[in-house]
Amino acid sequence: MYVLIIARGAPDERHPVNGIFEYDQARALTRAGCRVVFAALDLRSFRRRRALGFSRALREGIPVFTASLPLSGLPEPLFLRAAKEALLRLYREITAIHGVPDILHAHFADTAQIAALALKDCGVPLAVTEHGSLLNQKRAEDIPPAWRRAANRAYSGAAGVAAVSPALAENLRRHFGVEPAVIPNVVDTGLFFPGPAGKKAAGGPFSVVSAGNLTDNKNMESLVKAFRLAFPPETGATLTIFGGGPRRAALEKMASDPALSGRLLLPGPQPRRVLAEAFRSSGCFALFSRSETFGVTFAEALACGTPVAAAHSGGPEFFITPKNGLLAPAQDVSAQAEVLRALREHNDRYDRPGISREIGKLVCPDAVAKALLEFYGRLLNRRP
Repeated sequence: MYVLIIARGAPDERHPVNGIFEYDQARALTRAGCRVVFAALDLRSFRRRRALGFSRALREGIPVFTASLPLSGLPEPLFLRAAKEALLRLYREITAIHGVPDILHAHFADTAQIAALALKDCGVPLAVTEHGSLLNQKRAEDIPPAWRRAANRAYSGAAGVAAVSPALAENLRRHFGVEPAVIPNVVDTGLFFPGPAGKKAAGGPFSVVSAGNLTDNKNMESLVKAFRLAFPPETGATLTIFGGGPRRAALEKMASDPALSGRLLLPGPQPRRVLAEAFRSSGCFALFSRSETFGVTFAEALACGTPVAAAHSGGPEFFITPKNGLLAPAQDVSAQAEVLRALREHNDRYDRPGISREIGKLVCPDAVAKALLEFYGRLLNRRP
């Protein structure tokens, strides 16, 4: 099968998470024997410094065609018109070189709407996978109007919709009348795996690790408060938070608290290999996000065999169980502290190799590729 993936961008050294979910699926499908071409619509503003224009490259055997244009911030009609033209140019170039795909697969409503509008007459079915946290709302009025419009355009032009968790699927069903398949994100289990003995590093104080964009939604300040409550200075416990974003300054201020001196570490964004090693050598992974559509970092930590602490936030309930972690309310610092203490006190009870094996059945590249191929097959069978 020949699949054209339409993404928000393509990851590179400067922007390693740009389009990463889409690219992970492209790699998984290639590994499963599909022919995959990757179309990256990088429409971020000038503030995201990068090379602009149209380009193409071959990455890990995957042809990557990129349109990098600073369209973000334009009025919506002008943005859509320019974005459609950019995608049409990519599509013409791709089909001239690689032929017409069997299926189009766009990710995120804001990008998928462009595919639905630009390629509606190309005769190829469009699959849409939704990951967007702004759509993961129980109340319709909490969805930003621009995202509501984007979702309506994307889903109405799609042959089928998938969501990355049951919670997100239910919210899309409620607000947009679609019946999404549930297909999780991919975890690179060749990188995220347990240590040689399947256990955390021996000796030393208890270590907690977290990773994510430092935004209000990730709720990192609540994690720091819970950590400080759970582990007084005399315990020697440490909290390492990987990532960058607008809440970093607030976290740096918290790190100056004498009770956290030398114990709250903020290394900034790091490559996946660094995260994987940190997960493997930590007592637990913790993140109390307000909302998660899936929670890839939780799954990556579990793939390393590391038990996790999470909030009741939608996505993590899909795969976090008493065998691999604990849940607490997103706004209850005392309950979060209790969860962290419990993970320390009972850390040796967790079967780290077993945790890794179980999450791998859901999120390893082969499992996700199999689910995607079944999804594509259903859509192709519906063609007139």
